[in-house]
Amino acid sequence: MEQNNQGAFNPEFGNKQHEQQPESKPETIAAETTESEKQVASEDQAFFELEEPTLKEEKEEKTETAVEEKPSYPYKDKPSVARETEDWSKPVYEDHGDPEIQFDIDFKLPSRIYEKERQDIEHPERVYKDTQSEGWQKAKIMATDTYIRNGLYQSRFFEEGSDFSQGVDLGNGKTAAIGPLKFKETEGEIKGELAILKIAKMIGSGEVVNVPLPHSGIWVTIKPPAESDLIDFYNTVIRDKVVLGRATMGLTLTNYSVFSNSRLFDFIMRYVHSVNYEDIPVSELKNKININDFPVLVWGIACAIYPNGFQYQRACCASPNTCNHVVKETLNLSKLLWTDNSAMTAVQKNILSENRPGKLKQESHRKYLAENIRGLTRLVSINENIRVNLKTPTFAEYTTDGLAWINKINDAIDDAATITELDEEGKKDLLIQRVKASALAQFAHFVDYIEVGDNTVTNRETIIGVLESFSTNDEIRKKLQGAIFKYKEDSMFAMVGIPSFKCPSCGVDQNQDTTGKFPDVIPLDAVSLFFLGLSSKIKMITMRDV
Repeated sequence: MEQNNQGAFNPEFGNKQHEQQPESKPETIAAETTESEKQVASEDQAFFELEEPTLKEEKEEKTETAVEEKPSYPYKDKPSVARETEDWSKPVYEDHGDPEIQFDIDFKLPSRIYEKERQDIEHPERVYKDTQSEGWQKAKIMATDTYIRNGLYQSRFFEEGSDFSQGVDLGNGKTAAIGPLKFKETEGEIKGELAILKIAKMIGSGEVVNVPLPHSGIWVTIKPPAESDLIDFYNTVIRDKVVLGRATMGLTLTNYSVFSNSRLFDFIMRYVHSVNYEDIPVSELKNKININDFPVLVWGIACAIYPNGFQYQRACCASPNTCNHVVKETLNLSKLLWTDNSAMTAVQKNILSENRPGKLKQESHRKYLAENIRGLTRLVSINENIRVNLKTPTFAEYTTDGLAWINKINDAIDDAATITELDEEGKKDLLIQRVKASALAQFAHFVDYIEVGDNTVTNRETIIGVLESFSTNDEIRKKLQGAIFKYKEDSMFAMVGIPSFKCPSCGVDQNQDTTGKFPDVIPLDAVSLFFLGLSSKIKMITMRDV
């Protein structure tokens, strides 16, 4: 596949990023305000216009015929494909080393897949030398913050038969992808939220976007938060981090991310303007949103906050001894969601084409979830008598089980604090031991039930206790943890990622020698990206003149 050359300027990027293919967009209609929409939307919802659902005339006939067939796995015996457009990035300036040029929000993003970067991180002597520029080293090192831990999900882009593109292919040239809401033409005075959002769109400081959540089968419309709200949220998270740091005696525990993720989810929910699911208040969405869509949701609010994208840097890593070029460009956030179209049935695609507020019926949503061939439960045999059934949890299940496990760890911390003869280092060692002793319990939200002979275990507290018991057996722990990671990867079919690129200076593809295939897309940690962007934004705010 011919790769996108980041050196090619795309004049359609920026304020026109959603208008590049007007011929493929259906006509717009005014969104009707129903009673169900009022539960999830503001009073001014009627001043927006949404795109008319695509494939509307064919929907009923296709749904009836397709439902009778069992979902199949249409991946086999086909090469992997990642189809990309030429509009995800554009240059902001030539690399002439002008020290006066400053980035408002400047990310360092990876150039190569995680496996290659891990090798360089573990063996820095092979990469970092005095002859390499400071800017190149900084861009390469800081890019590691945006990888998904341990390169999870990268193999999905290598999978036989996968068909990734920047949206859901609905057929007839139509695509279900993130898009802005249009404001109705009005005369006379405007005020309140309408005025604020309309001005934000005009000056590029925010935009109302309609975001698809492919794993959940729903759409959410998100408004951009005000800067004052971002400041308040940032300081809340910082306070949480300080308190949590004291509670965990300074340990960095990945599992404790459930706290910040829960805060972030609740923050995003404050800016959900409407949902296409009928008769559901925003407060109930955490029971409907699949955990795999949490990164998509975070990406969605980032698109609302940064409608014109942001600047980023990527270091050429193909040959550090001969090329230290650093690509500096502007990233179009709206083009970073990659969906495996081969993982979705015709029924799902038709249902996902309905994106208007309150128009998705419960029966259609149940049908959508039933067709999710990637999210089927999976049994893992521990031995001949014990089997663990895995599921993809909702965000509510993730937080409930995650907080339950953390509470048990906190109880262990409290117990350690009562042992006065232990110094701080001794308490920390004890905490580490307690955490490792219950390592599998952190994945309780992925366990639906446990079969023990002819009996089943469904009680959540008991499941956590059983997983703690499994953690004491190295063989079982490694087997079950590996199965959970594989299941997480297999169930994911919509991911935030950045395409690989060819260095405009040396002309070398960054991942050309990887397993004989070109890994077109590198998965990114959307949550880390959001918080990096938030930190940069807060820094820029504090530097303003008053």
